[in-house]
Amino acid sequence: MKKFIAYFDYLGYKEFIMNNDSEHHHIRVGHIQRDIESALAKGKYYHRAGQIINDVSESPLITVNISDTVLFWTKDDSIESFKELLEVCYEFNWSQNNWNFPIRGAIIYDEIYILDGKMKTKTGGYYNANTIYGKGIVNSHIKAESQNWAGTVIDNSIIEKIRSFNDIELLDFLKKFAIEYKVPYKHTTSNSDEYVLKLTSRETIDSDEFVVSVDNIIDVFKMDNKETNNPSVKSKIDNTIKFVNFLGDII
Repeated sequence: MKKFIAYFDYLGYKEFIMNNDSEHHHIRVGHIQRDIESALAKGKYYHRAGQIINDVSESPLITVNISDTVLFWTKDDSIESFKELLEVCYEFNWSQNNWNFPIRGAIIYDEIYILDGKMKTKTGGYYNANTIYGKGIVNSHIKAESQNWAGTVIDNSIIEKIRSFNDIELLDFLKKFAIEYKVPYKHTTSNSDEYVLKLTSRETIDSDEFVVSVDNIIDVFKMDNKETNNPSVKSKIDNTIKFVNFLGDII
């Protein structure tokens, strides 16, 4: 069965691991988990032992984080499921690229399946099966990895599925979170505009106020002792800033 799938890849993750000690890893991986949960919670939280905890108990999405990859996908291909995924991905995309860790992502409509299970052995071992398969995982990976920036593209398979619902309001809902743009790819720039997620904050999406800092984008690329003088990294930064400036001109 086809579902709505979002694939995200952290940029510079290898350097983050290799250029820092394990204590720093523990802290920053905690930040990644916090932001995944914050996106899923959509502003809901509870208090426990004097701490504010993101409440993900009502999230209908399936979420998997393995190393530098984060996956969200839906249980079905309903309108409600698409809206949920879009809101979560929007929150995750802007918060990471503005404050935590540069990411690129792709949202597609395709097949995905998972076989999961946990077992502790009698001798203290641990078996955790998270076997994810289907054309969706491959196609979303290819689409995400081909981009040459920190940003998230919405594949045409999503647009075709939205149009099949014959719901004009659904396209308006998409445009609340996404905008048409020529996506920079590693070997070319798309010949036609594609929908991409905006890099504006959740608090300002319904207003004319534009709150995205180019300095924040650059700082996030530099964080964790990541290399930014590499031509490939410079190109990603430049393309991301170009998009930020594009948003600033039209919002």
